[in-house]
Amino acid sequence: AASNITPGILPPGESPIIQWSDQQLQIIAVFEKYCKAVSAWRAAPDPDPQDLPAPPHMLIQGGPGSGKSAVTRKLTQLAKQHNMCSISSAMTAVAALCMENASTNHSAYHIGVNRQTKTKAKKPCNINLPKMSASQKRIFSSKVRRALEDGTPIITFIDEVSLMTAITLGHVIQRYLSLIHI
Repeated sequence: AASNITPGILPPGESPIIQWSDQQLQIIAVFEKYCKAVSAWRAAPDPDPQDLPAPPHMLIQGGPGSGKSAVTRKLTQLAKQHNMCSISSAMTAVAALCMENASTNHSAYHIGVNRQTKTKAKKPCNINLPKMSASQKRIFSSKVRRALEDGTPIITFIDEVSLMTAITLGHVIQRYLSLIHI
């Protein structure tokens, strides 16, 4: 019987078989160890915030086709398996589509875009971060509710971070700082 599967296209719900490099396996192992440590901390009878393991800080870089997006997808899946809050974003919608449950940085962090094109700006356009509406605050805090409740870190995946301006990265940081006041 002939197969109805188009060569190179996987049936819905199936993941490609990935041959991880040693470096990729090391990154995944470090993150998985961290996720397990946080799960163990949560399972303790009276978890002390001082005992919460410090999150790993990683910068994953490589050329086109080197597996950066595949590693990021795996890390996002591990965070989800361990009930950890994560936000995945990218500068462009095309890059966000390649990630797990991601959106653009502007959408994920409710950063407005100044579309003034007629006047020459004397300072960068998006220097002032607009306040979030009540609805935006609800949406943003709901993404990270678990972390707000138990004090665990919010895992942040930003693809194409090198394309971000310092101002946009500052806005992302400001959004996280605003969680303290929500």
